[in-house]
Amino acid sequence: PNIGTAFTLTTVGELNDLDEVIFEELAGLVAVRIRREEGKATWCELKAPQHLSLGQPVTPERMASILSLSPDDIITTTHEPRVASVGLPFVITELRNHAALEKINVNTTLLAELERENIRPSLFTYIHSSDDFDIRARMFAPLAGTIEDPATGSANCALVAMLTHYNKAANGEFYILNQFANQDNYKDHYKTTCPEIWKDTHQSITHFVSSMGTT
Repeated sequence: PNIGTAFTLTTVGELNDLDEVIFEELAGLVAVRIRREEGKATWCELKAPQHLSLGQPVTPERMASILSLSPDDIITTTHEPRVASVGLPFVITELRNHAALEKINVNTTLLAELERENIRPSLFTYIHSSDDFDIRARMFAPLAGTIEDPATGSANCALVAMLTHYNKAANGEFYILNQFANQDNYKDHYKTTCPEIWKDTHQSITHFVSSMGTT
């Protein structure tokens, strides 16, 4: 959202000739650099508010139970499930394949046990992909009121920082991530948001405008 906001504000002329704008977020101060061509914004780059910090690990068996998966679905070649943060902490877990990513069903009772151990119960799961994207991911924070988030910049920044940390040979590499294209995202809105809007408007909707993040 910060990149999209910076781009939009630049496009409508609210930032004048600034080449950087700083947002104050819960994670800290988020700086976004703006590149222009012929006076128009063409590119924005976000700087994480903090350096990577790695926190407590979570055993694969325990994380599998929380995600309603098999321990075999958890990959630990690069890292075990553990807390990582560049401002906001997430328990980051690599999964074996797309099928495992799709069938996640978070057990909130087991997740609450993590919170009682002072582990932030926000979950970020991912797989390495071989299609148009390098990584496909899903993010869950049901105890904070977010069943699933379709786009989480703070989690993706933490993931990329974590992967770079474990790949000491990385030099100038980048990742193309896809967290948005997940069938359960729109299904959650279909099952919950749509009936809520329909009820609250007394079944008399005349106009509906929606936007999200940078889309």
